[in-house]
Amino acid sequence: MTRAEQSPAPTTGVATPSLSDMICVLKSVTAKEINRMENTPGRRFWQRSFYDHVIRNERDYLRAWQYIEDNPARWAEDEYFA
Repeated sequence: MTRAEQSPAPTTGVATPSLSDMICVLKSVTAKEINRMENTPGRRFWQRSFYDHVIRNERDYLRAWQYIEDNPARWAEDEYFA
């Protein structure tokens, strides 16, 4: 992907992008690239929203880590996983 194909970087005077803004750009850029590589224009790859959570302590961190570690094993049970 060339620089011209990527979203422009913020310039001076523009507010710092939010986490939501960054996730939106990530999803957009990656979906476009996958569609380009697989010749599947317009195919959706991402769910509509996302869940964010501030990790406040080690216990919370370990719980999140375990969720990430175990999650792929549960995909077959997910009604939205195709």
